[in-house]
Amino acid sequence: MLQADPVNGVSTYDIPADDFSLTRIQLSAGESIAFRSKSPEIILCVEGSATLQAKNELHAAKGDALIIFPDNDYTIKATGNSLLFRAAVP
Repeated sequence: MLQADPVNGVSTYDIPADDFSLTRIQLSAGESIAFRSKSPEIILCVEGSATLQAKNELHAAKGDALIIFPDNDYTIKATGNSLLFRAAVP
């Protein structure tokens, strides 16, 4: 099983592949975190709900997946206690 040490609710897993990264994002209601996409990214909401603010505002609930295109600044804000995963090319 892959392990990662969380920093401020964010854990990046050490994946044995150069073309894939996986990040676990755990936020309490009202918390937010900012990212910049360097490649296409997929955000998967597995618990709770969150709002993603980029050029547009998108809402994600449990089971939803969102795609982020390269070269975008975006913020994820939890609207409830949330667990999300971010898959990207590092």
